[in-house]
Amino acid sequence: MRSFQQTLRPIHEWTAAGGWAAGASVTGIGMLLSPLPDAPFAIAAGLCLSFGLVRAGGGIARLRARRRLLRGRPLSFIDIGELNRRTSRDSVWLGWGYEWAQEHRQLADELLGASSDVVGGYAAGGARWIHGLEPSEGHVRLPISAIDVHTCLVGTTGSGKTRILDLLVTQAIFRQEPVIIIDPKGDRDLAATARRACAASGRPDAFLQFHPAMPTHSVRLDPLRSFGRPTELASRIAALISTGASGDPFKAYAHLALVNVIAAMLMAGDQPSLTTIRGQFDGGVEELVVAAIRSYAMKQELGDVLEEEIQHQRKAAGKQLPLVFHVIAAYRKRIASVKGSPELEGVISQFEHDRVHFSKMVASLAPVLAMLTSSPLDELLSPDRLDHDDARPILDMQQVITDKLVLWVGLDALSDPIVGSAIGSLLLADLTAVAGDRYNRLADLNRRASLEAWEEQERQSLERRINLVVDEAAEVINEPLIQLLNKGRGARVSVTLATQTIADFTARLGDEARARQVLANVGTIIALKILDNESQQYICEGLRSTKVDAVEKAFAISDKGEWSEYSGGSSERMISEDTELVPPNVLGILPPLESFIRMAGGAVWKLRSPILIGGKGS
Repeated sequence: MRSFQQTLRPIHEWTAAGGWAAGASVTGIGMLLSPLPDAPFAIAAGLCLSFGLVRAGGGIARLRARRRLLRGRPLSFIDIGELNRRTSRDSVWLGWGYEWAQEHRQLADELLGASSDVVGGYAAGGARWIHGLEPSEGHVRLPISAIDVHTCLVGTTGSGKTRILDLLVTQAIFRQEPVIIIDPKGDRDLAATARRACAASGRPDAFLQFHPAMPTHSVRLDPLRSFGRPTELASRIAALISTGASGDPFKAYAHLALVNVIAAMLMAGDQPSLTTIRGQFDGGVEELVVAAIRSYAMKQELGDVLEEEIQHQRKAAGKQLPLVFHVIAAYRKRIASVKGSPELEGVISQFEHDRVHFSKMVASLAPVLAMLTSSPLDELLSPDRLDHDDARPILDMQQVITDKLVLWVGLDALSDPIVGSAIGSLLLADLTAVAGDRYNRLADLNRRASLEAWEEQERQSLERRINLVVDEAAEVINEPLIQLLNKGRGARVSVTLATQTIADFTARLGDEARARQVLANVGTIIALKILDNESQQYICEGLRSTKVDAVEKAFAISDKGEWSEYSGGSSERMISEDTELVPPNVLGILPPLESFIRMAGGAVWKLRSPILIGGKGS
């Protein structure tokens, strides 16, 4: 049976203590005035004083507990060295707190119904009493398994999302794990924290940064480096085309054109990049068709046959034609009939298509390629590996993971949100391709009964956790990121998302059901201060329910006409009702750096996190 107490009730203990003190005083006066023996009076007065002191002590204890409850806990700090000592491979330390239970919900309801004079109002600092609902607190650690099933931080601006990300990122760096941070706004605080953590872990060179607005201080990234099939690269670029409907024929045709060009480039031995792909669309594919056909003929050991037929076609033409026409004719006559190539047929068909009509069909692709290959992005996203005069490192996601690096990517979305979103989507697609390859390779190694020494070493490397942190995730969420949330755990990819409201995902994806489907793949949710009612309801509806007790009062009067038949009565009874474990409106008054954690297993914890300090540049 649950106990029911009213924390904010008047302190009746003091009234009782005053009554006992009055009784002791009256007894003392009686002892002075009465001719009777003093002993009975003295004993009675002593008992009255004793009972009064007990009741007064109870009143003082209740007053102190109320003040402690309403005062909450102060803002705390933790040095980066201390956080290093608390870092574990089995769990992630997040601060101090307690497991939220029915009694805390009961107290919260009572304080929410109290006047602002009693609880001190709700200033900009929030309601400190929320954390004070539990007198004692302990260290809060998330099991590493909870991190593996992904995490989402939800909180308004200034609620403390970045400070909690500081804790998560720093501990991942201390565990010697690769960390990839995608920050649409380009928050320098988070980048500075990652840099300090690398220095504190003894690997200052492990931190690398990418920012379009600071090209001289950025690494160069190749977002098309990792792929399994040419269609993957085509899909990455085509996904950036803005369309009004998923079945838009112009987008589908642009995707087909990209597949043809990329397949031909690979056949010709060229590594596709954004600038070289754009060159094929701007300047035409004549040279690419010639190179691809010749390369294919050489691989089929028909190179001499092709060149002989090309010379024959030139003599038979009787007039000077561009080389590409002779090469196509030779291919169709001597090679296609023996062993043709669908990839070659695709790019040849594209070359033979009416140029004006083709330009109209791929017109939606031109702005995408133009914005990703304009200066300085042409050098940052399409690096020339043969340019030895450029000392800026060239990276791809595979190298970041293999070398256990820490890559901070600022997208500068405040200045150019369209380009920032496109860059983020490309990099996430590259990471997804790497994760898919790791998943397949790890599954293959795990199926084998025995492994060679080098294969066991590779398996251990593939078991290494990859930490992906996406701030303002709604800015860059796309199909590759959704795939990472769905299946990334098998590739050891741990995703941490941060957003201001749940509605941000709905607005980006255009469908509330789709947004909820995405968030359903997040095992752990950390809810900070949330002002959006929809987000509050979503968070609290996902928690288990509990029972809250309340006192129901009733008063009745009956008058049958005669004064002697007048009657009345009152009654009180305690009722219980099912409700959310955490009141939704509590999320709107949380102080900065205080939050609720909903774990995958259903447990709910009240958390207060510290501000990370210390380290070079802090």
